[in-house]
Amino acid sequence: MIKRCKYCNKDIEFEKSSQFGAHIINCNNNPNLKIRIAKIKANLISKNPRIEYNLFCKKCGESYILLISEKNYVLGKYKKHCSLSCANGRIKNAETRNKISNSLKIIIPDKICLNCQNFFKIETSRRKNVKFCSVVCQHNYYRKNSKEYNKDLASKYKGIGNPMYGKSPGHSKCIKFHSEKNNRNYLLRSPYEEKGASLIESNNSIKYWEYESIRIEYINSIGNRKTYVPDFKFELNDQTVLVEVKPKRVCGIWGNPEKFEIARLYCKERNWRFEVWTEEELGIK
Repeated sequence: MIKRCKYCNKDIEFEKSSQFGAHIINCNNNPNLKIRIAKIKANLISKNPRIEYNLFCKKCGESYILLISEKNYVLGKYKKHCSLSCANGRIKNAETRNKISNSLKIIIPDKICLNCQNFFKIETSRRKNVKFCSVVCQHNYYRKNSKEYNKDLASKYKGIGNPMYGKSPGHSKCIKFHSEKNNRNYLLRSPYEEKGASLIESNNSIKYWEYESIRIEYINSIGNRKTYVPDFKFELNDQTVLVEVKPKRVCGIWGNPEKFEIARLYCKERNWRFEVWTEEELGIK
């Protein structure tokens, strides 16, 4: 059976009428609930009246006042400490305190600064993983290495060899592409994507296609949460196809193999197909 509660206006499903009555009595919106609880507490207190006791903390020895019944006081059912810090803390003798202080003063063997190559000491066991003797060395090391890393990349992928060749920083200027099939304009991120969109547009077997419409979330090998967005999605021969357009020289670096494997698993679960179009598929020499 189902009835509506007059206090909370919710439909209550029950088998016995006593179940619905129990909800009415204990409903949080029932104005008589607080009065009933107060009466129950008053009856309990009248049966076991509370007395004010002046007690002493078992740890620090300071006095504190506690309001409990005589029965609980006789049985020892009351808190024995004046505060949570005293209750949760252990009493440490002189020997224990000396061991703790000595462990914090352990001097770790000299370490070599990654920047200045000088030896330095760490006087606390809580900083075992320190790699630099100072904040200045840390700043100079990362600033110096970032420049060297950027120079190495610039020499390796110089001019046309750079996958970012022909693109403005941050892709602020995209390539405009008009689709006759979808009757809309797209902003593509590279000439490769423009060539891929042209091939899809010229294929009469494809009636409609989407650009960057699928988002695949995954955890990479390092344990970070990542999102991969394939370039194109379309229907071909009654099967959904996801396509990623990439230069062949970057397919094996920058985490792309991991992305492609995740996309293949994603498509396999849905009976789709995943393809990577490089210069060979796009007809680029």
